[in-house]
Amino acid sequence: MESFPNTVIDVQIYILQADSGTRTAGINAASMALAHAGIPMKNLICSLAAGKLDKEMVIDLTKEEEDFEGGEGSTDFAIAKLANSDEFSLLQMDGKISPEQIKELLSLVSEACKEIYEVQKKALKEVVSGD
Repeated sequence: MESFPNTVIDVQIYILQADSGTRTAGINAASMALAHAGIPMKNLICSLAAGKLDKEMVIDLTKEEEDFEGGEGSTDFAIAKLANSDEFSLLQMDGKISPEQIKELLSLVSEACKEIYEVQKKALKEVVSGD
């Protein structure tokens, strides 16, 4: 806000085809677009949906997994965090889950976000170098 006073940055994302994960994919795309545009940021944002299917913890949910209704049902937990940090910018949940299971999911998400971050960095480097 100090570097760009009275400035508005609009990021528009068009979803042409979706199975699930549009919100989290959009967050990843927006983070990369801002970085590619040279907008100063603390770090990239990594996002994905995690959840619980009956009693199993799952990351990167498909549409079928989001809609799962067997056993204890499903939980859809959209999460976005600053790469390589413990700071979250989005925690949005639909469903029921215990506090212990939330801790387990956040641990799984943190590991998956490390992989997403590496893919993001590689893609940005390729764009800059022209590979």
